[in-house]
Amino acid sequence: MPKAESLSSHIRERRDYLRECWQHITQHWLGATMIFLVASYSVYTDWILRTVKIPADLALELPRLPLAWAAVIVLALLFFVVLEGGYRRLKAETQLKEKSENKQAQLEKDNQKLLCELAVAQQGLQNANAHFERLQNEIAELRRTFPRIEVIGCERAVTHLYEGLVVRNHGEPAFNIEILPVQVGSAILRTVRGVERLAKDDGERHMQFEIQNKSGGVESQKLFDFMRTQNIDAIDVLVVYKDWENHWYRTLCKIERDVLARGGLAFKHVSQERTKPPA
Repeated sequence: MPKAESLSSHIRERRDYLRECWQHITQHWLGATMIFLVASYSVYTDWILRTVKIPADLALELPRLPLAWAAVIVLALLFFVVLEGGYRRLKAETQLKEKSENKQAQLEKDNQKLLCELAVAQQGLQNANAHFERLQNEIAELRRTFPRIEVIGCERAVTHLYEGLVVRNHGEPAFNIEILPVQVGSAILRTVRGVERLAKDDGERHMQFEIQNKSGGVESQKLFDFMRTQNIDAIDVLVVYKDWENHWYRTLCKIERDVLARGGLAFKHVSQERTKPPA
């Protein structure tokens, strides 16, 4: 079976080659014309003039070309045409192979270039990630080395009847903590007293406040109710304090009305920055 398949494949290849040769012959107009003229001339001089009686005044006296010689010439012309076609085919295959190799080489070159660019990009990304992590560590270290006071709630003290803002320290100990007066519609929110010292381990600290109206009186409403009455959606609260080296800081917090939050108020930390001592 393998021998039979090999023979069949060989015959098929030869047949395809001969078909290509014939197609080339039919496309080679000069060779085909010469073959036709030689064959016609040989048939006329070697066969028609001897077998057909043509009047002397109509017959053309031409040198005789035997059919055997005509066959040799035709075969030579066919061989030349086939040889020339094979050369063209080989040249076309060589050009196609060279083009394919050049294209493959270019693709490999582009691939190497992309790999190099990818390696550079990955290295840059790693450097950026390392720099980002270093910055995060530095920021975390800075946060651990200075106080950070935030307003986290507003509620009535357990041991008192007054309402106050709840503050907490997330950093180093803070001193002289005060909440600056806040404009709340037509009134001003003022804390009654500040906090002398608040450390991270001290937990939450309650700072009593009053809402003073224009006449100097104190509103009896809770902060949420007063903001709702005044149609105020949010207020900004500034907290100032210092560290043990007398560096002053200012934290900006935002109090927003939110019916889904505890007490109807939501508290957000906005920013923290160094500042000058309060006047």
